[in-house]
Amino acid sequence: MTDTHTGSQTDAFIAKVNPSGNGLIYSTYLGGSSIEVATAIAAAVQEQGAATQEITRSTQFAAQGTKNVSENMTGVKADADSAAAAAENVKHASETLETQSQHLGEQVSGFLSKIRAA
Repeated sequence: MTDTHTGSQTDAFIAKVNPSGNGLIYSTYLGGSSIEVATAIAAAVQEQGAATQEITRSTQFAAQGTKNVSENMTGVKADADSAAAAAENVKHASETLETQSQHLGEQVSGFLSKIRAA
């Protein structure tokens, strides 16, 4: 078997593996003149930069969404606490009204008893 290399001295193979080293993230073969190789490397770097910017933008968008949800939940809790306090006030007012109603009923009964006895 004979190994043959027909490319130039400026041909290159570029690969990026994952952090654990057991998987390929991307790879490419660069061949041609040194100008072509340099241009290809510059294009790859630019693409990687664009991808990184998109990841950053997406992460910031998700973080803002999480912040908005958290703020909304805080607002909902405050509203629920206010509603609970209002319900407690209504319950207290109802209990007071019941007591006053019973007292008024006793007074009316007493008054009517006096009128009937007279």
